[in-house]
Amino acid sequence: MRKIFLYTVLIILAGVGCRKKDNPHIPDFSRVPQPQITKEAGSDFVISSFTPNAFAGKMTVDLYFKNDIKPSKFDIVAIKNGDKTNVKVVQAGVASFPASVPVTGTQLATLFGAALVLGDKFDVGADVYTQNGDKYAAFPAVGEGYGTGVPTQGGSSLTVRYEVVCPFIAADFAGNFKVTKDDWNDIGVGTVVPVTVISASKLSFPSPVNNLPIIIDVNATTYATSVASQSYGDYKAAGIDPTWPYGNNFVSSVAGPLNVVGACDKTISMSLKYVSNNGAQTYGPYTLVMKKQ
Repeated sequence: MRKIFLYTVLIILAGVGCRKKDNPHIPDFSRVPQPQITKEAGSDFVISSFTPNAFAGKMTVDLYFKNDIKPSKFDIVAIKNGDKTNVKVVQAGVASFPASVPVTGTQLATLFGAALVLGDKFDVGADVYTQNGDKYAAFPAVGEGYGTGVPTQGGSSLTVRYEVVCPFIAADFAGNFKVTKDDWNDIGVGTVVPVTVISASKLSFPSPVNNLPIIIDVNATTYATSVASQSYGDYKAAGIDPTWPYGNNFVSSVAGPLNVVGACDKTISMSLKYVSNNGAQTYGPYTLVMKKQ
């Protein structure tokens, strides 16, 4: 027992006696200012494949920890289609925060030496320069920028992405759509459904139960669909199910990635739930997908 105690004391003393000047191979620890980059409201969030050179994006470049150590500067840089070996400078020397940094389609085409085409993806971040001149790359060839785990911090936004996509134009969605997925199975896969354009951000299709329009809201920036709670119909009154005891159903969307329009392939996808008139029964979510003919 005494020997064990003695060994323990020696180990503790060895640990206490270990200093950096005794071992020059122990690395210094640096505090790196963390960038916070977000897309500015009112600017273009995506690049239209129809008019890519007209793209006018704008970013707010700020510090995630506003009261922490400041950088000497940020260089705002971009990569194309994930290629970290070809980093281009969008704007150098950003040194006051928050800063507003523009980026255009023409600028991106010039930087990367090629016209912007459908499917191109541009990630924009900041090369960080500390007060002592050290550089921390946004897109290092190996590993994560600024260190492992930094991107997972709550509310952080180290980079933004601009992608060349088909723009959402409501008028393109007018016409007949074939159902390609119907988990609730009220309409049926293969059934052709007429879709009507109500406005620049609203579409509709008829309920298979009461034939009233089911209105779909489309976010023209994110392409997300949503369906507010609205009448879907009474299966008993419609003669579909004479034993249906719950009266009129209501349909609405359930938030999630399945709620989206495909502007290129002209698809409409929704994650829907169905609630009975008295609220006693809720079914779903069930996915409904339609594609234009």
